[in-house]
Amino acid sequence: MSTSKPTTMQVFVIFLVLLFGQGSWIGINSIWVELPLLVSLGIPEQFEIASWLVIIIQVANIGPLLFAVINYMAPKGYQLEGPTNYLISAVGTATCVFLIFYWDVFTIWKLDNQLHSTYFTIFVFLLALVDCTSNVTFPPFMARLKSQYMNWFFIGMGLSGMIPSLVAIIQGVGGAPVCVANYTYNDYDDSGELRQCTSWTHETKPARFGPEVFFSFLSVMMLSCFVAFVCLNHLPSVRREYAPEYLNQQREASSDAGGNQRQRQYEMVSSKKDEDDEIEVSSVLSQPRQSSSILEFVALFVILGVANALVNCVLPSIQSYSAGAYGLNVYLLAATFGNIANPLACFVVMLKPSRSFVLVSTIFALGTVAGIYCFVTALTSPLPPLQDSVMGSILVVLAWFLSSGCFHFVRATIGWILRMEPNNRVLLICYGIINQIGSLLGAIVIFPLVHYTDWFVPYYPDPCSHMPPCVSNSDLVMPL
Repeated sequence: MSTSKPTTMQVFVIFLVLLFGQGSWIGINSIWVELPLLVSLGIPEQFEIASWLVIIIQVANIGPLLFAVINYMAPKGYQLEGPTNYLISAVGTATCVFLIFYWDVFTIWKLDNQLHSTYFTIFVFLLALVDCTSNVTFPPFMARLKSQYMNWFFIGMGLSGMIPSLVAIIQGVGGAPVCVANYTYNDYDDSGELRQCTSWTHETKPARFGPEVFFSFLSVMMLSCFVAFVCLNHLPSVRREYAPEYLNQQREASSDAGGNQRQRQYEMVSSKKDEDDEIEVSSVLSQPRQSSSILEFVALFVILGVANALVNCVLPSIQSYSAGAYGLNVYLLAATFGNIANPLACFVVMLKPSRSFVLVSTIFALGTVAGIYCFVTALTSPLPPLQDSVMGSILVVLAWFLSSGCFHFVRATIGWILRMEPNNRVLLICYGIINQIGSLLGAIVIFPLVHYTDWFVPYYPDPCSHMPPCVSNSDLVMPL
């Protein structure tokens, strides 16, 4: 059977999968890119809010842990990811709506008698809980669909970082500070001469629209994820794109329970119709095998854990030190191209899927080399290599692009490999758990290095450094 051109229904399912996938981490990704504007608008924690977010996100890993425990205790054959996806996508949507109205409501904590962004912190925790839990519930649900849709899902996950980044750039977050006169006054120098003095201050370029509009956009994206999941789970036309093995399992379960005969006939027809499609998708694998060995599984999960530790925690924690020292524009380019590399890498996996362990290892090594360069530039901040040259800016942006693209390529390829295994549902649940374990370990390692050592020194350009504070009246007299 030829599949040279996707049908209208397949295109529709791809669109739903993209919407579903982008909801996985769009909440926390959006919070990260919105932080500079929130700090400039006077959030009480100021730059310390970033360290709070790291802790909050890791505490939210209780979500995947609870899912794993409840899933283990659930009756055999009961698939918990469906109801859980309903819950977390609904909670994510509601939380984004509340952010529109309450992000700037602050309260004083009795613990330290300091003003804190309590509501914002609670909402961030809920979004982190949603995003972390989606790592172990979204991929197993995708196992219901044919294998070619898994890569579209990973592209959707990549869009969860790219879309809010592009919106934040349009918004004007983190505009370059300029020097303006705060106030002027007269003063006398040591010789008694009158001087005119100016107090200079920094002024940041205002955003094109406020956080309320940004969070409104985020609410729409989360709502689209919820609607897409409902369609993928219930539309009869979409069920024709389910994997034959899943339909067979449903038919057997329905038969054992004395289920509806018409539903069983429908699933049998769908299974027969789609069997050729599944065989053809499998034929694109570079090295088709019955199953991977235990040693290969262990190696793949180790690579997956390290890649997640680097791309989710270690590297993002030092990006401001690495790229920020080359200037704000370079920092924005590094962040944007890093996010663009995510869906681009997944798209490459979709076009040329492979089960080659050698390929996974090679790309992982390339990403590690690029990540090491990012780490070196962060360690040498505020005076990184080639700081004032165009080549230095190009190299650091390229390093962030390659590190992000390689690690996301590794994640997507490993997900594809596990999806093609006979016991793919269990393996994909393990895939999500390893994602979270890797991120947790990465945060544990990098947090004390950034906050409790002097290894990383931020680069704060002072646009007022060349402005004279005071000028004598004689200097102000214009010659005739």
